Amino acid sequence: MKKQFFWILSILISITVFTAILKYNHDLAMRYQNTDGKGRALFGIIEYALLYYKYFFFIGSMLSIALAFFSIKRRELKSMSFIALALGLLSVALIFIKFWRLMI
Repeated sequence: MKKQFFWILSILISITVFTAILKYNHDLAMRYQNTDGKGRALFGIIEYALLYYKYFFFIGSMLSIALAFFSIKRRELKSMSFIALALGLLSVALIFIKFWRLMI
């Protein structure tokens, strides 16, 4: 029996990235609500200047995708490997979507 290791690790990393992105967007929404009118007008600049670390989550997402591909290559549990790949791709998409505006 093969060890089913890589897809499990990939899913765990994806879930970790999901929670980090959710916390980032929640903090950003709270910061927006506590900003006055002039700050809200320039909030896009504030977001990119102060909160650039969101793009470091991309490293975790790419690691998750790489582990999912490695799991597929090793012929581990096929359905779970594809779920891990889908979660990795979803985590990459969530990094670039600004859904903090929906939390306001």
